[in-house]
Amino acid sequence: LSHKAAKASADLTRKLLTQPLLEVQKKSSQETLYAVTNGVSTLLLGVVGTFVNMVSDAALLVILILGLVVIDPGTTLGMLALFSIVSFVLYKILREKVRALGRKNVELTISSSEKLLEVLSTYREAIVRNRRMHYADLISGIRYQLGDVNAENSFVPYISKYVLELTVLMSALIISATQF
Repeated sequence: LSHKAAKASADLTRKLLTQPLLEVQKKSSQETLYAVTNGVSTLLLGVVGTFVNMVSDAALLVILILGLVVIDPGTTLGMLALFSIVSFVLYKILREKVRALGRKNVELTISSSEKLLEVLSTYREAIVRNRRMHYADLISGIRYQLGDVNAENSFVPYISKYVLELTVLMSALIISATQF
């Protein structure tokens, strides 16, 4: 997928450079830069890579469910219903959170890059007006916000993992108690 992302990025760059000037200037240079570089990588590695993992996990899950249905259909269907409900609730709760974090990540990345390019393109003026530390503080603040968003985004998958593991543990205890 990394090679596909690199190829897609190269193709998008070629297409971008064949566009008329007015088309290119419709978006800020940082939005264009993000779309052609990090955006492509995020899309292919994040979305497509996750989709491939989901397909392989789903195939494994189907095989396990079929095996369990043969052994004990009642317990299997009950567990399937329980995990479906827990997964659906997790999906509803985390979906908007992840979407908002993704939007915030893109906005902060673009904003940080724009401010950095702004100060670099007007560096002499920043020196004369003694605004370098203002820009440094502004960019640092944005980068800290971006770090918080990335940390929170990295933690979200573990929420569902721990909730599902707790569900497995509790349901195993309940099944063991009823079987005993």
